[in-house]
Amino acid sequence: MLALVLQSPTHFARVLGVLLAMLVIAGPAVAPSGAHAAGCTFGGSSWGTNKPKLADEVVKLVNDYRGRQGLARVSSSPTLTKAAVWKSGHMARYNYFSHEDAAPASRSTGERLLACGYKGGSWAENIAFGYTSAREVMQGWVASPGHKKNLDNPTYKAIGVGAVKAPGSGPIYWSQAFGVQGAESKAGPRRDKPVRVSRVSRLKPRQQQAVKFNMSNARPARIIVKALNPKGARALGVRLHCNGKRIAAGSGKRGKPAVISRRMPKGRCAAMVVNGRQNLRYKITLTIR
Repeated sequence: MLALVLQSPTHFARVLGVLLAMLVIAGPAVAPSGAHAAGCTFGGSSWGTNKPKLADEVVKLVNDYRGRQGLARVSSSPTLTKAAVWKSGHMARYNYFSHEDAAPASRSTGERLLACGYKGGSWAENIAFGYTSAREVMQGWVASPGHKKNLDNPTYKAIGVGAVKAPGSGPIYWSQAFGVQGAESKAGPRRDKPVRVSRVSRLKPRQQQAVKFNMSNARPARIIVKALNPKGARALGVRLHCNGKRIAAGSGKRGKPAVISRRMPKGRCAAMVVNGRQNLRYKITLTIR
């Protein structure tokens, strides 16, 4: 799993009358010991009203957001969508709010995804209720660090969204499932695809900033840190630490970017961006081949 995380304070708003929850699994879903008795069929009018147009709006907002972050789009997966719609309807019908499917289904999120046909490996889920529009629920997820981490994860390629209005005057329940590949793909070993992630941030004089990422296996990679100031940076540097050890460094002078190009080891890594004597706006790009 790969994600860039800037080490800076994060603030998020508390919204009265709405709730959010997130769950992320960095491994395949595990089949239960018995059959998927709960299935994956929406329960009809007693579960509320499915709102596919709202769900489509969320997918569009997710891709608009990821585009602004320099991330690849996620494509709609029929099986992840089926799982998300079922989840929203089930929460609306049985009046609960949890990633675990309540009785009478009584199963984990991974078991539900398998029952709905998802066999793509790693996955994550965001849920919410009480938000009245797609834009509001997206703002809530983006403002919450845990939910935002799922939205920002470059390894996710597929998405499914469910929006179900509970019967009567009940709220809208929202579910958002992410997958590393489309659920229609066959399960089994797969070759890791190239990943490219970019971030833009600011640094004060003599300040440094850690940009962290995890390597699931050893792969060739390239880190480029470029000053975005009109006149460049006097002394812009980057130091690479992996698994607690400094393994490489690069420096950029006279407007040139600082570059590290090497094979990254498996484990936890951090690129330390080091500033010189000026207020600096910079862009860091990580490419893993």
